[in-house]
Amino acid sequence: MDGDRIGYGGGYYDRTLAALRQGGHATLALGIAYACGRLAPDVHVPEPHDMRLDAIITEEGCMPGPHTTDQGSTP
Repeated sequence: MDGDRIGYGGGYYDRTLAALRQGGHATLALGIAYACGRLAPDVHVPEPHDMRLDAIITEEGCMPGPHTTDQGSTP
């Protein structure tokens, strides 16, 4: 799972998460979704400013995302 989310294009969550993480705040970004909403990698290509989720919770369970240091994810 890549941990990307699709929003409404305003970038509010991306900017907020980036500011919190850059400010040294411990963050944990969780998404709640139906498992059937998962997109194939070729359907959605994230933009460079998109902040990834740390995990996505579905009716099938919790799917951890990739914990990358370049986006400040909390280990």
